[in-house]
Amino acid sequence: MAKVEHAHERTILTRHGRPVAAVVSIEDLRRLEVAEDEADLAAAQEALASAEARTSHRDVLAEFGAA
Repeated sequence: MAKVEHAHERTILTRHGRPVAAVVSIEDLRRLEVAEDEADLAAAQEALASAEARTSHRDVLAEFGAA
């Protein structure tokens, strides 16, 4: 754990020889979370900017036979 915390070394945990999880420092985790948030925000902004990507509530209900 000291190497993970202080040297930012990443450790991969395996089950039956397959990677299933990773141990990373809190700093690395925070950076990953910020990067994910930025990517999500960019995708949302792109979707909002595209009029073609929008579907009205009424159209969605009609498509599923609930209108």
